[in-house]
This record gives sequence, structure tokens and C-alpha cells, in this order.
Amino acid sequence: MRKKKAAAEAAAVPKQPSLRSDLLALLIKLMVIAAALFLLERFVFGVCSVRGNDMAPSIRDRDLAVYYRLDHTYEVRDVVAVRNRDGTLSILRVVATAGDRVDITSDGLRINGYYQQEDYAAGETLAFVGGAVYPITLADGEVFVLGDNRENAVDSRYYGPVRTDDLLGKIITTIRRRDF
Repeated sequence: MRKKKAAAEAAAVPKQPSLRSDLLALLIKLMVIAAALFLLERFVFGVCSVRGNDMAPSIRDRDLAVYYRLDHTYEVRDVVAVRNRDGTLSILRVVATAGDRVDITSDGLRINGYYQQEDYAAGETLAFVGGAVYPITLADGEVFVLGDNRENAVDSRYYGPVRTDDLLGKIITTIRRRDF
């Protein structure tokens, strides 16, 4: 009787998991987390390193920008990630959307006949010589994008309206990088 009782008590005490099974469980959890992060980065969010000062002082060279891929309704003042024709990536601000009439004169930027007061823009908004020809009326599926650093940005003033298909997403946050 005592042997049966001792055997029952021994069976009731849980066995300690081995180091090997603990490491295997940890590895499986890490793989699931890595797969989830990969899928989020590939289909929902994107991360890019900003090249150039097109958006300075708002967003500077070498800052990290996180963009959201799933919202394709772009509005004026949205900051977006743009895939350029040469395959590079730019971060620019939407200033006009489909149906808007854009005109840039020596007096500045006019949208639908009204001069724009842009508190985020640095410098004068002037047309590029040899760039887009004004006025431009945007078709469906087009936006007009400008950099905040108006005197140094390469944007729609240079290459014209951008198809919304070439927009990767809206910038949701930036991470400032500092030189150490």
C-alpha cells in the first residue's frame, strides 16, 4: 500500500522541463514574433531613412520615417512617402489633390485661385525653370507634393503631379537621429 501511495505522490509531482525543451519553446516564440513583425512591416507599416533635406526643418536628413500603407485617402497637409521614377524614396507634403488647380507664380503658390499660407514651409515657393508648366489641374488619382524646404526640394514643381499609386503611405511618425 505504501508503495502505491509513494508512486501516486511521485506521479503527482510535475517533472521539471529540460533545458532543451525550454530553448525549443523560446525559439518557436521568437520565430512567431519575427514572422509577425515581418508581415506588419511588409504589408501594414514601412520604415525608411530620409535622404536629403527636402522637408527640413520638419524632417531632416537621416531621420527615420514610419509610414502607414493601408490608408489611401490623401488630403492636403498629409506628409507622404513617394516612390520616385528612379526607384528612390522621397518624403514630401501633399498640397493639392484630384480636381485642384495648381498655379505657381512669382507671388507664390495658388490652389484653386487662392494664395496659400503655409506655416510649415521654409523659403519661397517658386517654379523650377524647365520644370512643370502651370497652371496644372490634377486628374483623378493624382496629387501635387512639395517639400517644406521650398528653395532646395525636388518635388512636383520639377516633375509634375504624382500618381497616388506611387505613394507608399502616410508618414505617421519620425524618429530624429543624432550624430554621436
